[in-house]
Amino acid sequence: FPYPIWKDSFGQAVIPETLGAVEYPFYNDGTWRPVARPADLLRRAKMFKVIRGAWASFFWHPNLVEPKLRYYQLHPGNFESEGGYESLRALVDGIRALGYEFVSIGDCKIIPRSDCPK
Repeated sequence: FPYPIWKDSFGQAVIPETLGAVEYPFYNDGTWRPVARPADLLRRAKMFKVIRGAWASFFWHPNLVEPKLRYYQLHPGNFESEGGYESLRALVDGIRALGYEFVSIGDCKIIPRSDCPK
């Protein structure tokens, strides 16, 4: 779904991950997840422009660059070989160039909560 769900059947807000996650080939060792590079997510963001008010949200794995985490220790340098932070910057810049605005999901205007100021 291209929009947030303010309250699901469990009473929780659900933020859509419409563009998916950046999934580099080396990150998918023996898993079912398809490869999705930043350029793939950018193509999806362009397609979502036909839906008025759609969200272009994605997930990027911080464990790709955190040396203390096990995944990085098993695959050191692989993220850098795929463009490193420049690939993430290109994705963010490309999404902004399409007219999307980045906002925090913690913003009370995005997801109203009981702890938000009235």
